Amino acid sequence: MVTTFNYIKIDGPSLYTGELLKILAKNDVKAAFHVKVEYLNNPVILAYLRSAINDRHIVGLRLNNDDIRGDPKAVKASIEEKLQRISKVTNGYKVKFVRFPYIDSGVPDPIYKVVVEEMGLIPTNFNLDSRDYTGNLGENAVVTVYKEFIDTIAPPAKGSFIAVQRDIINESVKQTGEVIKYLGDKGYKILRLDQCIGKRIDGGAGVPTGDGGSGNGADTRRPADSYASSIEFSSFFYLMTMLAIFYMFRQ
Repeated sequence: MVTTFNYIKIDGPSLYTGELLKILAKNDVKAAFHVKVEYLNNPVILAYLRSAINDRHIVGLRLNNDDIRGDPKAVKASIEEKLQRISKVTNGYKVKFVRFPYIDSGVPDPIYKVVVEEMGLIPTNFNLDSRDYTGNLGENAVVTVYKEFIDTIAPPAKGSFIAVQRDIINESVKQTGEVIKYLGDKGYKILRLDQCIGKRIDGGAGVPTGDGGSGNGADTRRPADSYASSIEFSSFFYLMTMLAIFYMFRQ
């Protein structure tokens, strides 16, 4: 049984994002990066974003707390402006995934989820936190969190997961290769986020869309309707037979 796992990077982009892209490329893994547009004034970070797109990773939008406050019409206008900015600096890339910020109540007002869904965007979430934000990470601290989580699942059940790491933390980035190896050894297959949820994403101008990175480097360039699926990104846990690694950028 091939099972699935989603892998998220947040709290970036950073000086370590370039190294992260190298690790993903070496392992033929495709990710979904959620970026805050405020970072795009930095030419180095913008270069990382473009590299991620050229490498056929997904790019999503990371929202701020202020983005989901007030009148829904104003919220929609603000989000549209951010989407246009990303499109402008990436030769027409069309963002389809959006990540809400952490807030005191734990979840945003449901009205804003309705707003983004009416815009054709897909809200994203995760169900496995690497806890790399705790600081003082040991040599294998991040890998250990994955092992402790996954090894508690009694075989033959495996399940499908969306995990999160933060690429502003160098040690977390450095352990990414070991995490990928561990997942492979445990029988998990790593696919891009859109494949995992059955919603093929065509990023637009200059962006290959192929198979999204299936672990074999193939680029089948299938038609847009070939990922027909009733699976929606609406819960933490999934019973699927694919795995996506999913990175997020946030402040």
